[in-house]
Order: sequence, then C-alpha cells, then structure tokens
Amino acid sequence: MDLSTDLCFVDDALKLLDDYDIVVGSKIAGSQTRPLVRKLGSALFILLSRRLLGLEYRDYSIGGKAYRTPVLREFAGAIDEYTAYVLNILHRAKAAGKRIIEIGVRCVDNRRSRFNLFYEGRYKFSSLLRMRKLLKP
Repeated sequence: MDLSTDLCFVDDALKLLDDYDIVVGSKIAGSQTRPLVRKLGSALFILLSRRLLGLEYRDYSIGGKAYRTPVLREFAGAIDEYTAYVLNILHRAKAAGKRIIEIGVRCVDNRRSRFNLFYEGRYKFSSLLRMRKLLKP
C-alpha cells in the first residue's frame, strides 16, 4: 500500500470482512485528490468495465481492497504481476456469488505515478477487452 488511501480503510474493512468476502475501497465513492489525467483515465476504465462486464464497482485500482483469505486463494490464478488482477478477481468473485461491498475511501495522491501511465492504460484496457471476449458465446 502506498499510503495514498486513508488508513481508516483498514479498520473499516476488517469489520466488514466478518460479513463480506471482499471490501472494495472506492475513491469515487469517497473523495480523491489526484491529477486530472489519472481521474479521467480511471473514470473511462470504470465506465467501460461497467458496460462491458456488468460490474457495478467504481474502483479497480490495487489500493484499498480487502479480501477474505479463502476467496483470495480461490482466485489466486487471476493475480498477475501488474494491476488488472483486481478487475479479474472482482469479475470472478461476482460470477461465483461472493459477497462484495464497496465503501468510500479518502485518497490523496499527487505524486508522479510509479507506473508508465500510457503502458498501464494500454494494459488495463486490453485486459478488459480480453475479459469481455471470454464472456462472448
């Protein structure tokens, strides 16, 4: 965790994991102070994720997520070395009927991204399209 998400999320998520399998901390449902280009890229990705995969969550970043251990083990094959695994896990978990809740978090991140934003965007959007292709009959 890069500490851009308010650490109150940890306490909140631990309580919610008593009743839910996954807790999605969402900057959009909460508040965010981030560069405009990152907000716009995230908004576009979220819109496409909702339309193409039918997912209702508003944050697929790697920060601010909590998982029950058995669920994470179940979907461990979805984890790769990059960042689209969150979308992949949420998609699989929803299809499997797992209990998922989204809560607002406070995010302050004005640092330069440690990711190459062009590469990261291309990777995440291509991952989304691959997942959509797998869903087609």
